[in-house]
Amino acid sequence: MALSVGFTMFVKVIANVEHPPACGTSLGVDVDGFSGDIVLTILISSILLAAAHYFFNTYMKDLV
Repeated sequence: MALSVGFTMFVKVIANVEHPPACGTSLGVDVDGFSGDIVLTILISSILLAAAHYFFNTYMKDLV
């Protein structure tokens, strides 16, 4: 578990896309085990977040 979280953190830092929940997702897959339900949940969540960003982009404020 520590190896998968560490590897996820390393890849995020190299790619400069720091996002803390990504490590939680990696840890959750390790704890629960890999299954099709997990993949489906992650894909649906990603699509919903991307759609929300696309449609509400004009109303969002960049805090950086």
